Amino acid sequence: MLQFPWVVSVVLIAVCLLLALREWIEGRDLPVANPERGIAFFHAGLLVGLSLLVGYGTMMLFRHAEALSSYIPPYPGARYAPEREALSELAQWIFVTEDQPDQIVANYETYARDLGYTLNHDRASTTDRLYFERDDARIFLTVENEGAVRVLYYSIAGSVRVVETR
Repeated sequence: MLQFPWVVSVVLIAVCLLLALREWIEGRDLPVANPERGIAFFHAGLLVGLSLLVGYGTMMLFRHAEALSSYIPPYPGARYAPEREALSELAQWIFVTEDQPDQIVANYETYARDLGYTLNHDRASTTDRLYFERDDARIFLTVENEGAVRVLYYSIAGSVRVVETR
């Protein structure tokens, strides 16, 4: 199922290509001596270039989202949210889900056990912080409540305060 940045990219690319096709057909049908012919071909070229640029940017976003999987699987059903990542580091990922924090923590406790990670969990009033460590690999996850959604901040660099609970 296509989700937010991907559906926007597909629609934008499709619109640009359709407009480019329209401009190319219009330019092709004009007389050779007509100055509008060159302008139509120029517009067609610009629109094709724009669609290639959007496609390249989308591919880079997709590759960045997939890079998280080399550390730990993203939470199932969570939506990648690049609109929240503006100007962030390459080693950070943000996902959004409607699941409750307890479900997210339980899921990652299972992942940690299955993947051989040591898991430390720090629960605050509005956030849960998880720290996964295995050999020299480590990843931080902060689960933040924002109304009806939970925002999952994954990062390679970070800190977590672990408090013993009884």
